[in-house]
Amino acid sequence: MEKLKQLDQLIRLKSTGTPEELSKKLNLSKRHVKNYIETLEDLGAEISYCRFNQTYYYKARYKLNLNVSLEELDDNNCFKTQGGRIIAGQIYNNTYQINLLK
Repeated sequence: MEKLKQLDQLIRLKSTGTPEELSKKLNLSKRHVKNYIETLEDLGAEISYCRFNQTYYYKARYKLNLNVSLEELDDNNCFKTQGGRIIAGQIYNNTYQINLLK
């Protein structure tokens, strides 16, 4: 989640650099960076890339809220847990809450 926060900050500051530079800043592969950008877009963010300024930017103002909770499961409830979705190598399910507020 720290990488997602870093990406959000760089986009808000319009200082991501090129995709190659951004991957170096975040110490991630370009594919992982693309996954994080797609995650933000899935949450409702409109993100574009400016070739002239060489940066990603939000088309509107957004605030990224990340909330995580942990709940102990007993053997019965363990099998009732819903499947999650992979976000850049991290799995979340309904115990993770990621919101992007416009």
